[in-house]
Amino acid sequence: MERLGGRVTQHAQDPGITHALQEGAPGTDTKLLLQQRPGVTAVTPAWLETCLLQGRRVCEARFLPNFHEGNHSSNAEAARHGQMPEMKAEARGTRYRRTWLGPALWRAECADMTLNEFMLQGVYNTARCRGIGNEAIVQALRELAGYEGGIQDDYFTEHGELVINHRIVRYAKAATAVQGCSYKLEGRVRPGQLPFVGPATAEQISDIIRTGTCDALVKFRANLVVKNSRGTPRPDTIGGATRAAFHALPGVGQRTAKHWWDLGLRSYEDLDAAVAEGGLLSQGRKGALSVAQHFSLKHRADLLQGTSAEDVAEAVSRVLESLTRSSGVDGWTVEVVGGEARGGAAHDTDLLVTHKTRGVDHAVQGLLDDLVASGYLFSPSEAMCLVQEGLMPSHLERMRKDLELEDSAAPGVQSLDRFDHIYGVRRTAAGKVRRLDIILAPSEEFAMALVGWTGSRTYLRLLRQHAKDVGMYLNSHRLLRKIDGKARLVPDEAPPIVKGGREAWPVGWHAGRRILRQEDVFELLGVPYREPADRNCP
Repeated sequence: MERLGGRVTQHAQDPGITHALQEGAPGTDTKLLLQQRPGVTAVTPAWLETCLLQGRRVCEARFLPNFHEGNHSSNAEAARHGQMPEMKAEARGTRYRRTWLGPALWRAECADMTLNEFMLQGVYNTARCRGIGNEAIVQALRELAGYEGGIQDDYFTEHGELVINHRIVRYAKAATAVQGCSYKLEGRVRPGQLPFVGPATAEQISDIIRTGTCDALVKFRANLVVKNSRGTPRPDTIGGATRAAFHALPGVGQRTAKHWWDLGLRSYEDLDAAVAEGGLLSQGRKGALSVAQHFSLKHRADLLQGTSAEDVAEAVSRVLESLTRSSGVDGWTVEVVGGEARGGAAHDTDLLVTHKTRGVDHAVQGLLDDLVASGYLFSPSEAMCLVQEGLMPSHLERMRKDLELEDSAAPGVQSLDRFDHIYGVRRTAAGKVRRLDIILAPSEEFAMALVGWTGSRTYLRLLRQHAKDVGMYLNSHRLLRKIDGKARLVPDEAPPIVKGGREAWPVGWHAGRRILRQEDVFELLGVPYREPADRNCP
């Protein structure tokens, strides 16, 4: 055991104990140990044997002792079956948190954290989730969020107010809670057992565990009307699966997808027929497809296919060549961000660009012209190609004003992104058509932009809400706070704020130090750094 960094002790008071070997239900001594030491996990001897056999520490989820009703320990086994013993709500909440996070990450202070800060202690790694056995649940919840996204965007205007789509967020956060769970979910999931999961969603997860699906998923897949948590039909959900499929095409919004459904279109093949000469959506008819939509429909097989590592490497090389050629200087940095950086499947390639000594202002048009002239990027007259430039010179002033007016208080609205960018479509050397997003960030904001553009979207919501909880404001450009009603940049003009509303520099930080790495952003927020693959919240 020593060769793996562990040791065996017979002394229950040993402060280094992390695991208690137990065959069957725990005895009095083991129960007392688990009560006094909440970070200790009870495992069967088979866990130790497997660790020694594989030469590494393996996941404990498959090696938990059998616990019986009325004889639960503080281990995850009770939680995984939704069988927490009767106890005060506060103690039950702490135990739920401890079992969800797992002994390797649990610290006593986790019990008193806000929910967002607590969630940021977790690890959201797809391979880890798959190994524990919860990936199918995550995929089902992601599918539900996708259907909701095909009906209404994350943020939309209602009665003149910007409104968050709570249904998308609910499913996304539930999927995140399952993705980060340290034990396999089995049996009935209780409200509160998983962070952010209330009674209705807990019931849906329980159904998914038992049957592989739930009522809402069945109805969405069948294009039927879905009911809300109170059992009331939601007429706006009709055609959910087909509308989500239409919306998946670049350049097709939710309203357009709904319009196509209302016209009686039920598939891409129906859409093909509708745009053909004499069809419902043929040229000259009301509602005819745009150039971008025509292109997306024609090349849907490529655009809806996941990118390969070769595709991504080629994109980095071609963009780097075009940057050098169009600017006349070397020294450009091109980083892969988005889902590819997190190790997940992606239908597009996101690249973040900067230069250490040269500003990125006015670079976007030259880059666009060179990529189009070289035949790598389709022009705006051929396919979707959205370009933003010229907003950066005033972006700091805008952010300060928004903060001082409290306009950026909502975590979603704080995602203000004024970087110059190109959102387009490219043709690979193999002849495949792929989405390509290029974002240009100045060197002083590159690390912050890496965090923002690496994502995931749900993970960023957690980060931004945590920043807001302590009195700061985070977006993909900067971290800010207010002093005497005036917005100040952190760390450039002021130290960060920690829990309790006081300002304090993290260890190793001081006035004048700059944000140069992604780790710096996490340190200033007071949360543990996670590698991109561990931020892969659904």
